[in-house]
Amino acid sequence: MINRRSATLAAATAIAIGGGWAAPLASHADITTVSYVTALASDTSVVHGTPIEWWTPGGGAVSVSGDAATVVVSTSRNSENYTFTFAAAQGQDLAVGSYASAQKVSSRDAGRPGIDVSGPWGACNSLTGNFVVSDLHLSDAGGVDRLRLHYEETCLGATGALVGEVAINEAPADPTVVTIPETVVFPPTYVDTASASAEVPLVNEGATPLAVSAVTIGGADAAKFKLLGNSCVAAPVQAGSACLARIAFTPGEDRAAAAASVVFTDDSTGPHSVALSATVQPGYTSWDMAGDRDDTVLGPLSVEGTPSATDTIAAYGTPNSVTVRIVAPRPYPYEQGTSLARFTVPDGQALAPGDYSNAADAGSTAGPGVNLDYTWSQCPGDPQHGSFHIDELTFDSDSGGLTALAVTFETHCGSNPAAAYGSIAWHATNPAAERAGPGSSSDTSGPGTPANARGGGGVKVGYVHLWWLNPPDIDWERTVIREAVGTTPPASPTSGTLVYSGRGSAATLTGRIPGRSYSYSIWGVDTRGNWSVPAHASVHGTVTILALPKAAPYGVYWNAAAEVIDLVTGKAVLRAPVHFGARYPGTTKWFGGSANTGDLGSGRVGVSIFPFLLKHSAYMHAVYYGGPGVGGSSTATVLEPLSPGLVGSYIGSLSPGGTEKISGTILPNLAGQRIYLQRHSGGVWLPFKSMVLSSKSTFGFAFPLSAGTYTFRLYMAAVHGFKPLVTSSIIVYVR
Repeated sequence: MINRRSATLAAATAIAIGGGWAAPLASHADITTVSYVTALASDTSVVHGTPIEWWTPGGGAVSVSGDAATVVVSTSRNSENYTFTFAAAQGQDLAVGSYASAQKVSSRDAGRPGIDVSGPWGACNSLTGNFVVSDLHLSDAGGVDRLRLHYEETCLGATGALVGEVAINEAPADPTVVTIPETVVFPPTYVDTASASAEVPLVNEGATPLAVSAVTIGGADAAKFKLLGNSCVAAPVQAGSACLARIAFTPGEDRAAAAASVVFTDDSTGPHSVALSATVQPGYTSWDMAGDRDDTVLGPLSVEGTPSATDTIAAYGTPNSVTVRIVAPRPYPYEQGTSLARFTVPDGQALAPGDYSNAADAGSTAGPGVNLDYTWSQCPGDPQHGSFHIDELTFDSDSGGLTALAVTFETHCGSNPAAAYGSIAWHATNPAAERAGPGSSSDTSGPGTPANARGGGGVKVGYVHLWWLNPPDIDWERTVIREAVGTTPPASPTSGTLVYSGRGSAATLTGRIPGRSYSYSIWGVDTRGNWSVPAHASVHGTVTILALPKAAPYGVYWNAAAEVIDLVTGKAVLRAPVHFGARYPGTTKWFGGSANTGDLGSGRVGVSIFPFLLKHSAYMHAVYYGGPGVGGSSTATVLEPLSPGLVGSYIGSLSPGGTEKISGTILPNLAGQRIYLQRHSGGVWLPFKSMVLSSKSTFGFAFPLSAGTYTFRLYMAAVHGFKPLVTSSIIVYVR
């Protein structure tokens, strides 16, 4: 089997034709004959072998050998050799006329003509073709010395044909300006696609430059052909050189054959034209295959389309075994997928329109068989089974080749109840029937439940974030989310409030009330309006509690504490990042930071602590933005007053009769203010000593103590806008 792209294999007698076209004679004398071979393929698919890039050869030559029964035309370029063989039926000679239903020369049946094109990439293993001989002349020795024919060859399993023209020692229409070929025949082309581009050379065999003023396409069907470009108009074609016009057949939706011509216009020698001829692939061709959510033959994928530049289809087979080969991009970027669908009955039986139920794996000897092989199939070794229905199946009565097919099918991998479904039409009389399965009119099953549904707080208080994974079903159309206040999610697609409908996998909801719980039901909906079983997510309301001292000490670090409570469970939210903020009156900038609430191993279960150092009274708050399963909340903003700060020391343990020393510095400098040392006795705080702060705002108390345990504290009345200073207890042990 070969892979064919477009190519023009061309050489004039004694002319080297290639990337730079060169004249054969220094005098640029008019030539009397030309020889060339052209080849044009309609696709780039491969049935077997290695993909080959076809080329426009240069420096090539054409030779002919054989006799009246078999003609062999050879051409070469850069040491790559190509051979075109044409043969009459065994025991007959070639003559002017048509040769239909040709087979491979070496294996043709009796009464059949032969055709074979081979090159460095090999040749077709099995093929069909035809050729038309319009001129044939034999030399006195019995060899072919003049030949013109058009050919078409299709390898078994190829998605299109190779077509072209062979000319040996034929007289050109104009000996000074040679156009190649006589007629450009395009391979049969599918509607709404473009054929491979054909290169049409114009060779200046005159002695002076040739000015081509225009290259156009004319004729009744000119609109069906497209001039892709040319190198003829930009500058005069020098003597002995050539230019090219590139043309494609673009039938659109018109299924009729087309004929036109490409015209090279020059003022010195007049217009030069080359005929264009094209046909459209017959019938309707399309494919539509899809797998259930849990299918492993095709997977939850959809492979559908019509022939195009990237998507190709070929169908071939025998009366008891038909294969369809589809090459189309997978529904992910940059990947090609190949599908092989086979439909069989045992040897000695023949496929025909009708139902084939209880089909085993393709090739079964016990009854009908069906199989779908896909590039990324997860069912590579298990036997398949299912059913198929043939609407149309025809073979050529002469060649025996498949000519039309329309089939729908269903296949399962092993014991898996999920299935792959398909409908294929190839050159069919009618458009393809609807397949069964996901998205079809018979589909009443909803898609899968959205997975990994979860909710949580957002980047702001009052925000709710929702995340989920959409169902993998190929007919999934959208995801719908409905909301209810509280902990019970909406029970049906009509209850609650619609908050989302789309094809995303996340949603952010705003304006939710802090401290309130919300619940969600998340459904998948398919193209037929079927709803999945819902997934559920919830976001519990929370309350954030901020603990501050009655008055924060000036100029020294102290800790603000916060706790977040889940209002549904009543428990503290662990590892919750709480954001502490402080702002001085008259300013707008908040300062502070965040700290996580403790967990069971931190020693401070559910409590978040953050240190502050203030020099003025400040507004303060704590904010929790929410987390997995819980919403955000914030405290009220409160004004935290300051008391004077204290940095001091004392002796906590003395011997009887020893001197206790309690000293320190008050912040800010409050020199001249009185500070009191109080002793706790009889359940009340009693004055013990006092003194006035020094100029540096320092103090120091020293006094002897007898055996016992003493509790003291320092106190200073409110002053200069500060709250009173009251220290925690100072306990002294004397023993």
